[in-house]
Amino acid sequence: MKHFTKLFAAIAMMLVAICASAKTEKVHATFESPTNTNTTWTADASGNTKGTFTWSTTYYNQLRNIGLPNGDITKYKKLVVDCKMVTGTQFRILFYKGGSNLTLYAQDGVNEFIIKDELEKVAPNDYNEYMLQCDEICLSGDNGTAPGEAIINDVYLETYDDEGVKTYATFESPTNTNTTWTADASGDTKGTFTWSTTYYNQLRNIGLPNGDISKYKKLVVDCKMVTGTQFRILFYKGGSNLTLYAKDGVNEFIIKDELEKVAPNDYNEYMLQCDEICLSGDNGTAPGEAIINSVYLETYPENESVEIPDIQYEEDPGRPEGDFIDFAAAFPELQPRIGLGTDSHPIVLGNGEVVVGQRSQTVIADLSAYSKLTIVTSPNMKLVLYMNHEVAAQQNAGDYAEADAGKYVFMDVQADENGLIEVDLTQFDKKNLNCICLPWDNSNKGTVWYILLTEDAPIFDFNAMDVATSDNDGSTAGDITSSVSLTKGGVTMTISAAAEGATTPNRYWSTAKGPQLRMYSGHIVMDAPEGKAITKVEVDNGRWNNNNAINGEAGYVWEGNSTNIVIDIAGNSQMNKITVTLADKNDETTTYEGLPTSINTAKAVAEKSEIFNIAGQKLVAPTKGINIIGGKKVLVK
Repeated sequence: MKHFTKLFAAIAMMLVAICASAKTEKVHATFESPTNTNTTWTADASGNTKGTFTWSTTYYNQLRNIGLPNGDITKYKKLVVDCKMVTGTQFRILFYKGGSNLTLYAQDGVNEFIIKDELEKVAPNDYNEYMLQCDEICLSGDNGTAPGEAIINDVYLETYDDEGVKTYATFESPTNTNTTWTADASGDTKGTFTWSTTYYNQLRNIGLPNGDISKYKKLVVDCKMVTGTQFRILFYKGGSNLTLYAKDGVNEFIIKDELEKVAPNDYNEYMLQCDEICLSGDNGTAPGEAIINSVYLETYPENESVEIPDIQYEEDPGRPEGDFIDFAAAFPELQPRIGLGTDSHPIVLGNGEVVVGQRSQTVIADLSAYSKLTIVTSPNMKLVLYMNHEVAAQQNAGDYAEADAGKYVFMDVQADENGLIEVDLTQFDKKNLNCICLPWDNSNKGTVWYILLTEDAPIFDFNAMDVATSDNDGSTAGDITSSVSLTKGGVTMTISAAAEGATTPNRYWSTAKGPQLRMYSGHIVMDAPEGKAITKVEVDNGRWNNNNAINGEAGYVWEGNSTNIVIDIAGNSQMNKITVTLADKNDETTTYEGLPTSINTAKAVAEKSEIFNIAGQKLVAPTKGINIIGGKKVLVK
């Protein structure tokens, strides 16, 4: 379906607009040398176009060559016949094309015919031929009454109004962002517009219409530049906009044509769903100033129309498996379609959440726990990923110098034929990767449907930690004297102090690679986040005691399906990092109950419980290693 815009209701617009005077033209029948066929024309003594029309038969009674236009008569909106019936009740007006005609009937009084509408009623399939190739308009007597007579006061054609309705920007309560508006003392809509920055300088809420603006043909901006050579007019839809430039003088923009030049694929969306038209300073000059004499929209004239295509939305491909964010459902106020302007607010990702807004420090978050970004878009869709690496970095999109300095990363990505984009985040230094933005790319058009940030295998990298360390020079700053808790990717790790009576403390030790966790006794306990299970633990180490155990099993790599992990340290172990793999919790997930304890505590428990080794053999007393005490696994050191 198409939108067809045509204005025939100027009265309604007067409620919201300052209207220009109508500019129409009337062409009167002259009756100078009419041709009579069974008719007579008696001109009035006054010498004007008034006279008496009579007919003597009920068939083929015509008064032709009365001086009305012929040929293409589409510019004429009305035919007006002002008459007084003397004999009978009506007579005919004939629109000739070739040897055929279409007939209208004039009755006593002022008859006002909207030509297109009336002829279309008579001949809906070919009325247009009589309007484009009209040979003549003439009078003819009534077929039912003869002789007949009518006094003709006037007959004329009237053109459409050739001006549209103007709606002016009022500037009553504008909203200023790095701009000012100083109203003129005259109290009308004239004033001075100034801007103080070269980025994000807007004068909004200036009083122009919004919504469906397809009925407006022109945007006119009458201004005088004081500083600089131009400023911008922004057509907003959602967070994006299309931009036109006003220069010194009277700027007359044909809206459809100009917006189509800027965004040929989706200009219709800005015309059918325009949120706002506002002013913005020139990006190249600040401070800047312009005197605004007037800003207004003007509708199409009565006889013009514009065709605007409907917005065509793609079919939702369906949510993939996994914890994907449904973009449109999560943010119904934001347009998820890409290719809708070059100055849009991006999607910002942080801590697994999607935040909408300007790139500001309020949305920056640590993304170190994530290894992959997955986006479901339109097939072959192009995007630009914008990544910030410094919390304190300025977030304006125009800071390309900062990008060159390594604070930002810009990356072009493209979806495959199925609309899938996957970005490997492990290629970046995620310790300093604070946010990922998806700015609109106006070079193509499509939709962002779903977004997913995949969690990394949480890595507790002791070498990279900013902690105090102990060393060979006698420093004990890194000694762990009480339990220490760390969290990565939702996993909580608790490192115990050394066992009571131990001669060497557990500690962070200074090495050439950075801090290293050195433990001689005690344990490490890890708990998975809610709804998750730990399926693998791998300890990168410089030294590992063979009697150490992970959930009761020897070695420094463990695989299973548990909500928690217990690493028991039996002797000197030097750890660089511990990598944890997570999965969704399922029916096979268990909780390890072999909590670390001492042999004395085990003996106390054993007095009230039967004791077995892991082979199922009954024991008299606990022994070092894994014991089954009271039905639970207990590691005795």
